Amino acid sequence: MSSFPVIKLFSLFVKQISKPIAGYIKRRSKDNYWVRTYICIPPAQLYHRYDVRLRLWISGSTKGKKIQPLEEQQAINEGADLLGEMFVLSVACGLIGMEYYRQAWNAAIKEEQQDTSLTRLTKDMRKLRLMLNEQSDDIDELVRLIEVLSEKPLGVQKVVTIPNR
Repeated sequence: MSSFPVIKLFSLFVKQISKPIAGYIKRRSKDNYWVRTYICIPPAQLYHRYDVRLRLWISGSTKGKKIQPLEEQQAINEGADLLGEMFVLSVACGLIGMEYYRQAWNAAIKEEQQDTSLTRLTKDMRKLRLMLNEQSDDIDELVRLIEVLSEKPLGVQKVVTIPNR
């Protein structure tokens, strides 16, 4: 019987809610001077430089080209988009981490239960071996008493005991 997948529904909810939150972060980052200047524009310019360099390298014309920086508004938009995408990515990575931790926790619990069960079964086997050896000794003693009382051997074979493993 499986339980209702509350954790999976929660993670789906968080993923769905992270997209509108990322949109809100984009809109707010365009309005805030400090975020716009120090968080949005520098990564956008860096991203633009590496993107242009990669495109030039792929086309084979990397020599003598100076890369023009993005205009401020375009850099703000790119930076805000990068910030929003980083938020969505960090939420997804957090959910993956939580799922990994949950599965590791469940595996550890299952392994502990199996170890407990194995220990219990081993103890039960030892008890049964001990009982078998005691009963075998009792049977041997009874056969010996019957032979003594009847003064003639009955021809009963000795019961073999199982050695401890």
